[in-house]
Amino acid sequence: MSAGWDGVISLCEQAVGKAYPAAVLGVSLGRDRKLAPFGSAVLSTWFDLASLTKPLVTALLCLRLIESEQLFLEEVVLPASAGGPPVTVRMLLRHVSGFPAWLPLHEQVSGAHGTDGRRRAEVIAAAERAERGPAGVRAVYSDLGFIVLGALLEKRTGLRLDALTAPVFAQLGAELGYRPLDAPPPDGISEARCAPTRTE
Repeated sequence: MSAGWDGVISLCEQAVGKAYPAAVLGVSLGRDRKLAPFGSAVLSTWFDLASLTKPLVTALLCLRLIESEQLFLEEVVLPASAGGPPVTVRMLLRHVSGFPAWLPLHEQVSGAHGTDGRRRAEVIAAAERAERGPAGVRAVYSDLGFIVLGALLEKRTGLRLDALTAPVFAQLGAELGYRPLDAPPPDGISEARCAPTRTE
């Protein structure tokens, strides 16, 4: 794996301040493992992975439940709309459910007056009743579809996504924390350990 590693390191260093303010690269091949921090990061830096929760959390958990036959690809999740077929787990995973890419759901919930649980339930309900085009016609990368899919996983298992994901990441030796954007970091994690999300 050493061949080409210096070139990769050079490319990553050149991207600091252009493509990202900080990064950590990890590569494993068999027992050979290499880690390298860039920019303001160190190996223990925490990164905001909100945009990656679809593949790293929801889709991964879906596959695990499918493997254990607690969930099925052709299982109907939502009724048909706009003359198309009903929405299945497979359609939600493939982003062909007919949902739009996103909606300002945060504007449709009770805001500061509701509890966290109530706000979550309202967001899920708003996503489920959002107007959809016919399913199976075209792919649109949709936040709403994965909100619905995540809610299905929680209902099926009786656990929140963070509780479902924790043992998976523990097996990988990775730390994972969930928090709203305006909440403090998880216990034991100082703000200084969190990577910046943009360069000024």
